[in-house]
Amino acid sequence: MLALRDCSGAAVLRAQEAPYYTDPARLSMYVLPGAGHSVALHENAGEYRAATRSWLRDRLGINPQGYHSIGRN
Repeated sequence: MLALRDCSGAAVLRAQEAPYYTDPARLSMYVLPGAGHSVALHENAGEYRAATRSWLRDRLGINPQGYHSIGRN
């Protein structure tokens, strides 16, 4: 399979993507190990959702509640 980016870790992916952003200092990455692009369907999807909630809280001051309970930790 042809991969356009190395998604082996957040730091590796961030280094590849940073040149495409006007303010790379604000760029953050999260890579769910073994999930590829199907993070919402992966067996560890709860980790992805937790990372998303943390990002929303830390970056935007939003404390998400009331999300759908499927796969909830």
